[in-house]
Amino acid sequence: MRDGSYVIVDRLCEATTQLLEIIKKQEEIIEQCNTFIDSADDGYLITTFEEKLNNLPELDETQKSSYQERNKAAVNEHVIKGYRILADGIEQLKNTGKYSGGLCNYPNGQKYYEYLVNNQMGWSKTIDEYDALLDSYISRNIASIQGLYRKNLGLSDQFSTFHFQYTQPMEILSDLKEKIKTSFPEGADVNYEVKYITKALQDYASPAMYFTPQIDNNAVNSIYINPKSTGSSDIYTTLAHEGFPGHLYQITYFANKNSDLIRHIIQPGGYIEGWATYCEALSYQYADTDNAPLNTLMQLNYSTIMLIYGKVDIGVNYYGWSEDDVYNFISSYGFNDKSVATQMYSQMLSEPANYCKYVLGYVGFMELKAAAMQKQGNSFNLKEFHQYILDMGPVQFDILFENLPE
Repeated sequence: MRDGSYVIVDRLCEATTQLLEIIKKQEEIIEQCNTFIDSADDGYLITTFEEKLNNLPELDETQKSSYQERNKAAVNEHVIKGYRILADGIEQLKNTGKYSGGLCNYPNGQKYYEYLVNNQMGWSKTIDEYDALLDSYISRNIASIQGLYRKNLGLSDQFSTFHFQYTQPMEILSDLKEKIKTSFPEGADVNYEVKYITKALQDYASPAMYFTPQIDNNAVNSIYINPKSTGSSDIYTTLAHEGFPGHLYQITYFANKNSDLIRHIIQPGGYIEGWATYCEALSYQYADTDNAPLNTLMQLNYSTIMLIYGKVDIGVNYYGWSEDDVYNFISSYGFNDKSVATQMYSQMLSEPANYCKYVLGYVGFMELKAAAMQKQGNSFNLKEFHQYILDMGPVQFDILFENLPE
């Protein structure tokens, strides 16, 4: 049995660790602000404006030059100034915080976390129920992986041979458009382009992003790729998430339904990101390996990693996990690198419930699929199931379950 002095030392060490984590996050934000400030002359607010300006044939060079100068002045006088104020303000706030750790450590933090998750999902479940659901999916995935290994001797040795036929973005999107035809309804006929995130943002931006088009004009659809965090091995599945049958496909499909404009503004994150994550997981089956068990193994591996991230989000922000708790949890699944736990813990502190809209949304669609298969029996059709989701458009999960056809 340990005496009280050891307990005091443990708590002091934990408090010190949490304080250092807060300081680290403050430094990261200040660094991001300074990077943005330093790249002001050729940052994306300048380059994207000039790019769009050059596509206006009705303007002559003198007019374009004038607009460019006015844009640069506006960016420097207002946007850059705002970033300087933000960086200076955070600098002054250093070491003044009263709370640390996940959201649950703040006043009413658990209730606020419940609100964040419920706002994204619209599914009548408690956080405890979500957490248990993630546990069941992880267990199910691991059992499926073990079953694959038993039935396919040497499968683990083939892990490194997994690949997709295409690695160029436009070729990938064309391939995806073709391959989804068997299990997804025909989408909208729209133009799209692939661009790369400006260098100034590559250290902080997501691996890729789809820019939602204007509410009254979906003719221009842009996917931005971050070359610093998206490699040739994951570009295919990333574009399935952002492009077909993910965000681009879903948003332009629903835009053609001529629904009330408010439906295009109020969009639950669990539906939007859950659908894209569901599509990303499905895209592993499109790999040209001629090895169905290997494709399924990769799909299950991706799914399990996402589920683990969802568990950590809930663990840190609702149950109060420390960084050590995160490490103990992920190491039980073979992630023995402590830097991974540090990174995950930091991510969950930065954006509480952010992973939930991806992971719980994905699980929501998997549960919806299971409910449809049980309800419809032999008449279940995957293409019709996907069409039901797309026709309903972005809604809460309770509505999706309540209106599931017989």
